[in-house]
Amino acid sequence: MRRMLDRAPLVGVALMVMFVAVRLTACSAEVAPKPGVFADGMTLDAALAESDRTGRPVFVVATADWCGPCQTYKKGALSDASVAEAIRANTIAVYVNVDDDPAAADALGVSSIPASFLIVGGEVKAKFTGGKSADALTKWIESNAG
Repeated sequence: MRRMLDRAPLVGVALMVMFVAVRLTACSAEVAPKPGVFADGMTLDAALAESDRTGRPVFVVATADWCGPCQTYKKGALSDASVAEAIRANTIAVYVNVDDDPAAADALGVSSIPASFLIVGGEVKAKFTGGKSADALTKWIESNAG
């Protein structure tokens, strides 16, 4: 038992080195720009207030710059013109970088990214994690925003 305890610091150091290596590798990936549909920089709180005032649902995407699947989702479906049109026509768009706005991520209960939420009447009506194709995302928005 004593020998195992003597090795514990080495195991901790090895795990820390692996964690740093993974983060550096992930950070070296190209960061996709924020899709244009989120250009107005609406915060979650401001969008919820606007939703209360107008009755429009809120579409939220939770992401991070270090997340590879998030970059794929941003470059793909979230940058598609038909998706942008569906978001603009049916919702108030909010982009949450979980590192920059952890309070919003906590309020949404984000546990995995990318994550997409549709909030109606202040309550999460629908959500999913991971990405979708442009067609699937458009259908998801249109079917849940009404």
